[in-house]
Amino acid sequence: MTDFKNPFDPDNFSLGVGWDGKTVTITSSRFKTDMFTYGDGTPYLDDNGEQGYANVWEIKGISEDSENERTESYSIGKSLIPTSDGDSFEHKAGKPNATFHVKAKAAKFAAALKTSGFDLSKLVDDEGKPSAKGLVGAIFVFKALQPIDPKTNEPAVDKGGYAKIEQYPAKFIGWSKTSPAAQVANDGVQDKAYDVITELLTEAEGNTLTRVQLIQALNKKLAGDDDMNAIVQLAVKEDFNSAAPWKLEGNTISLS
Repeated sequence: MTDFKNPFDPDNFSLGVGWDGKTVTITSSRFKTDMFTYGDGTPYLDDNGEQGYANVWEIKGISEDSENERTESYSIGKSLIPTSDGDSFEHKAGKPNATFHVKAKAAKFAAALKTSGFDLSKLVDDEGKPSAKGLVGAIFVFKALQPIDPKTNEPAVDKGGYAKIEQYPAKFIGWSKTSPAAQVANDGVQDKAYDVITELLTEAEGNTLTRVQLIQALNKKLAGDDDMNAIVQLAVKEDFNSAAPWKLEGNTISLS
């Protein structure tokens, strides 16, 4: 039965862009530094002649109606810097207990995660440090929002007059098709995953599947199997695929 959505409820209004209203599986989550460039790749220089940059929380995901990853970035501010592995961040001055400024877009994203029903403890490792990879495998319904420009108190637009749109999780669906990256399957499940995925690729046309097709095939083949979630979680992990008897190139998986 299709869920009823009241068309008069503002919570159900749609901007109809990007991930708005779509179910999205998170495939990558990391902190990084984005260097600003023009469309032709030329570095964007500020008034001091230095290349502009932003430290961000970068999220990648695949929506229900696409086989391609989409990337969204949320600024963490310049007082915080990503760690070398991209899984965490720290204060650039070495201050303990680094956290987002309340006005940072990353803070707004984290607040949306909490409101959506996501357990934020998944984003903290055993040592109490931030861990972005805890978001990988989570499934959300996203909502697109047009922020308000604080200078004009009007919906924000870019220099070209086009609406500035930000994407935020609105509802946490769970881990029904993928599990948190922090969960580690035992050797028996890993061997089973290799066998099942190899079988699916052998049966596929050209021995090739996109990642979305593989996830769908695994859910169909392993329906009711206690190991289904662990196997699907493994299928989206880069370290698992790098040691497998197939090749993962972008969103395509094929037998070697």
